[in-house]
This record gives sequence, C-alpha cells and structure tokens, in this order.
Amino acid sequence: MLELIASHPILTAVLAIVIGLVLLSQRTTKSTLPGPKPWPIIGSLPLVYPYMRHEQGWRMGEILNATYGNIFEIRIFSRREVVVCDADQAKRILAGTAAGDLSKAEFCRGSLLQRMHKDFAHYGLFVIPSGPDWKKHRKFLQPAFGPHHLRLSTEVAVEVTRSLTDLWDGLLKNALANGKKSITVNIHEAFSNLTLDVIGKVAFSYNFKSIELMNDAVAHKDMFLINEVFATVIKRFAVPPFLWSYFGLGEKDAQKSIKYINTILRDVIEKKRARMASPDAEEKSKWNLDLLDRLLDASKGGGEDFTDQEIMDEVFAFFLAGHETTANALTNVFWELSRHPDIMANIEQEINDVLGPDGEPNHENLASLKYVEQVVKETLRLHPVVSGIPREANKNVEIMGHHVPAGATVFVAIRQIHRDTRYWDRPLEFDPSRWDNGFNPRAGTYLPFGDGPMNCIGQKIAMIESKVAVIQLVRKYKFTLVQEQSFRIRSSITTGFKDGLFLEVSHK
Repeated sequence: MLELIASHPILTAVLAIVIGLVLLSQRTTKSTLPGPKPWPIIGSLPLVYPYMRHEQGWRMGEILNATYGNIFEIRIFSRREVVVCDADQAKRILAGTAAGDLSKAEFCRGSLLQRMHKDFAHYGLFVIPSGPDWKKHRKFLQPAFGPHHLRLSTEVAVEVTRSLTDLWDGLLKNALANGKKSITVNIHEAFSNLTLDVIGKVAFSYNFKSIELMNDAVAHKDMFLINEVFATVIKRFAVPPFLWSYFGLGEKDAQKSIKYINTILRDVIEKKRARMASPDAEEKSKWNLDLLDRLLDASKGGGEDFTDQEIMDEVFAFFLAGHETTANALTNVFWELSRHPDIMANIEQEINDVLGPDGEPNHENLASLKYVEQVVKETLRLHPVVSGIPREANKNVEIMGHHVPAGATVFVAIRQIHRDTRYWDRPLEFDPSRWDNGFNPRAGTYLPFGDGPMNCIGQKIAMIESKVAVIQLVRKYKFTLVQEQSFRIRSSITTGFKDGLFLEVSHK
C-alpha cells in the first residue's frame, strides 16, 4: 500500500489534503451558534454552493435568517462565517473596524476579500485588508472625491444623461415613423453605460463612449463581461482555492473574462501618463487631480509610490465598483417608479417647482430636490445593492451572547436589517415619505454605503449621479414595465436585475 502511494504523487497529494482537512475539522471548536448542521470536512458546502452557483445568495440569506434567527453560523471547510442581522451589532462591527492600527480593534477587514479578488483587483481599495496599505490608498485617493469632484460629477452626469436622452429621442423618432409610440429599453444596460461614462470622465478624465457603443454588439458585450468577474468572486467564497481551477474559477478563467477590459484600462493609464509627461500638460491644483492623476502622481503627494500593479488594480476596482453599483441602484429606482406612477408624478411636480420647465440640475439646486433624494434613499433601503459586508474578528469576541473566535468571518447582513420590522414600519413597502422632514434613521439600521472608517469612498458621487439621472429622465419620459420578462434578481458581490429589466419608454 505504501509503495502504491509513493509511486503516485497525485494520490499522495490528495490523501494529504483529505487528512489535513479532517484534522482541521476535528480541531474546530464547538459552537453555540445556530445554523445549518455542517457535514464532516466540507461543512455547509452542499447547501451554500448551489445558491452561489446560481447567484442567489440574497435568497439563501433570507431563508437562513427566517430559519435560525438574527445570528447564525455557516461553515465551509474549516472557515467559520457568522452572519449578523442586528442593527446594534452592525454598528459595533462596522464602526469598530480597524483601519490602520489593529492592536485595539475588535474587528478588521481580513484578507478574505483580497484573496477572493486574486487576479482581478488584488490591490483595490475595496478589498485591501486593514493595515498600512489600506491607509496609504485611502489617504491618497480621498481628495479625488472632494468638493471640486462633486461639482464636476454633477456637470458630467448632466452631460452623459443628455447623451442617453439624445439616443432615446432618435430611437423614438424612428419608432414614430413606423407607427409606434414607444421603444423597449433594457434599463439596466442603459444605466450601466451611463454610469460607466460618468466614472470614466470623473475618475480618469477618459471618455469610454459607452453610450455611443451601445449599438456595437461585440465591443459592448466584451465591456460588460464585468458581470462574470462578480460571479467568479462570489463562487470562490464557497470553494477552497485548490479547487478553483476545477470549478472554472482559476487564474486562466479570470484572465479570460477580463482580457478586453484590461486592454482598455491599460490604454486609459498609458494615455494619462503620456499627457502628464507632455510639455503642454495642463497644470492642476492638487485638489483638482482626479483619481488616476493622484495614483500616477502619488510620490509628489507623500513620498510613497504606487507600483504599476497597484495602479492597475485600483483603476480596475473603481471601473468595476464605480459604475456597476450605481447602475443597479438606478435600475431599482425605475423598477419601483414604473410600478408607482403616483410617486413618479410627485417627482415630476417637484422638478417643475424647483427647476421650472426648462431648468437643468446643477450643484447648487440639486439639494433643493428633496423628494428625488428620498426616492433614491428609499430604493437603497428596500433594495441595497450590496447585500452584506464581511469583516473578521480581530480577537475573541462575544456577539449576541455567543462566543466568536478570532479569525472568524463576521458578515453584516444589510438586506435583512433594512427589511426588519424591529427597525422599519412596513419594511417591504416602497414609501419615500418615510424620509419626510429630514428623517434620520437609527444608527446601524441604514447601511447602503457601509459605515465606519471603511465606508464607501464614492457615496456622495453616487447619490449625485443617481439624482441627476432620475430628474432628467422622469421629466421627459413615461416608463411602463414590460410584463413578459423574468424579473430575476442575481446576487454576487452586488445584487440586482443583472439579466436586464425591460421598460417601455415613450415621450410625455
């Protein structure tokens, strides 16, 4: 038997892995936490993987919350994941997350997110673990989201939304010539293009021309292979790294899905480098540098250079998160508006009252459109684009009466908290009026952009972009939901109508 094993190195490796996993599972401390009973060695993998494979993690979360309560545990091999559906604990976990110094904090962002994003955005701000590297990136990038860039975001959002309305107007003109009064629009696709063009101009001073390319099926398909990135990352959570290649989640699979996008982003970086090196380069105040300016010019800001890989990963991360999250949020806004014509009418009335028939939104008047903001806030409550946020116990802690060991993943379930009757009256109803009179929700109950030191760096730009798009589109068009479609919600890192949401669009 020993000779057989010695003569087959692959068999030897497999046996070593199995024995190691058995020993690890035996060493895992017994837990008092409720949750699905784990299988030997593999834990809850048979339960979790089908949901991850079909991008239905949001549904699994709802089922497990209803079954086991507001705190439960899932085990995947030797990894422990504690899911918390409680506002007070959410505030404690997120606000108590270490940014740089880990010595005193109860929680941190561990290496899990970064490992799952291997080959994609390993050094992206959104996945870097707590510590000096995260502090370095956040410090250098934060000014790229300051007052100048907020004003610029408003101007760019108006300009890009106008490009979308010009496109729709042309399509409606052709439809009318053929005896039709409306066009069918995949609103998720439209908003993905809109938000990509906005993030390109604001963060990189680059025009992706995504709206212009909507009629180029090949380029458009390659650009939006981005959804495969999110799908790969979420599946990796349920599969140990040594099996990634077997499940189509390995490095070669990752590189294939992002090859076209990487080519585009390298072009963005090289063109920016060339402009900055040119004798005719525009002189910019340090407060006016965009995100890519700051990455390439980092040594002038504090003496700490960014490597080429760090620059590429940050550009990829902001390309990824900077448009996909807001596109899903806007899709959800129009999903609700198409089903609530009274709320759409309220928006139109506010637009007329504040802007008049011909006025455009700008940085000064945007804050006066309070009902529009309430609609966006309510959408983000009922349909949070990020369903949950993972953290890691930095030390042994107690959560809701249960011992959680250092190193365990602690997952804050945003979707469940946003829909909990303990915190919200009629939580499953879409009701923007709940935000009347400057309503400020209790801490920990409203987390669309996270909380604490690692909250979303681009949340103000996302709100500006969303409000501008709602204003410019609602005042001009009527939106009617197409009934014969699947309405399938997919959940990876983000949650939304990623297969598309189709609306009939017509002029008012």
